[in-house]
Amino acid sequence: MTPIQQFFAYARERYAIRLKRNAGEPKPWTKDPLMLKYSFTEVFREDDRTTTWLREHVRDPLRNDPLVLPAVLIFRWFNRIETAEAIFMPTGNTTPFDSFMHSGETRDLKVAIREHRGEGPVVTGAYTINTKGTGKGLSKLDGVLRLIEMWFDAHDWRNPDTSSLEAFCAWCRGFDLADFMTDQIATDLRWTYLLENAPDIMTWANPGPGCAAGLNLVFGRPRGQSVPKPQLIEEMRALLAFSQQPEYWPLIWPQWELHEVENCCCEFSKYQRGHSRRRYNGYG
Repeated sequence: MTPIQQFFAYARERYAIRLKRNAGEPKPWTKDPLMLKYSFTEVFREDDRTTTWLREHVRDPLRNDPLVLPAVLIFRWFNRIETAEAIFMPTGNTTPFDSFMHSGETRDLKVAIREHRGEGPVVTGAYTINTKGTGKGLSKLDGVLRLIEMWFDAHDWRNPDTSSLEAFCAWCRGFDLADFMTDQIATDLRWTYLLENAPDIMTWANPGPGCAAGLNLVFGRPRGQSVPKPQLIEEMRALLAFSQQPEYWPLIWPQWELHEVENCCCEFSKYQRGHSRRRYNGYG
């Protein structure tokens, strides 16, 4: 198979696992030796467990409310369901998130998180949260809360640039919200009133380092080769066009947007490497 065929073969097998699981079939859901041993992210980000929780408990209830932006931003800064439960689940007649938005004091969040999580981890392990610039001696929780304070001090969240996904990401950056995280937030808000009509849903997504490595492999370059971002985006668009051809992706399955290309390139890079960071028991 060509590298492009290998890329889509990986994506089809990963999505077939999702379909078998949804149908209630018993494990194993695949014969692929790597997918039996390691966890690879869903083809469609909307299917992953953390995004499902966000969608059901935060994003959809607020999808037409301006509060959806700060809610999604705070959720993704922690990106951990257990922490989100502390922030967004009601305590009495309100939620810690509502209290924070009313008072502007992150202590409302800190108290709730510590009561719910104790000394357990409060942030994701999926990507790096750098709190070094917030002050010496701060815990991870205090560091993230300080980053949130800094972001809100510098951004008027009531007036974001929603003219496109790309413009929103440029507006959103700052205080450890770099390209990867702003792209994640924009992808969430794409399903809300803020960005559901963005003109670049099919033409723009941020190719992070993992995506760039995957694109290098698909287009016959060394994994670590440096390629200008405009070229990477053009290559993502080319793969999106391939996804619309039935020999690469069945037309009866949900169809891709450009973010699916970005996501799958990152996971394909891990697959071609022979492992991911997370182990998985695919045998049952």
